[in-house]
Amino acid sequence: MFTMTYEHCGQIWHEAWTSACNDRCPVCNKEIEPSDVEGDFEFTCRGCGEGTDTLQEGYCKDCWNSHWQSLSDTEKDARIKDACRYGY
Repeated sequence: MFTMTYEHCGQIWHEAWTSACNDRCPVCNKEIEPSDVEGDFEFTCRGCGEGTDTLQEGYCKDCWNSHWQSLSDTEKDARIKDACRYGY
């Protein structure tokens, strides 16, 4: 379970969810990213199988760097375009 703190339009509010996520400001309805998140951030890397608190497409930082180097230039370009298009 994750507890997120949001701050916007002079308001501070908290929400609890099963995953970290954005919420909408109760004043202006704008989508807001949490200013703080508390919870269990242990994920398993699909490359090495180790626990990590951050993932990039399922890989820890070290495995992602190796995976990225193995991609062709065309695959890298497609991923960069997707990241720009979808905002990740």
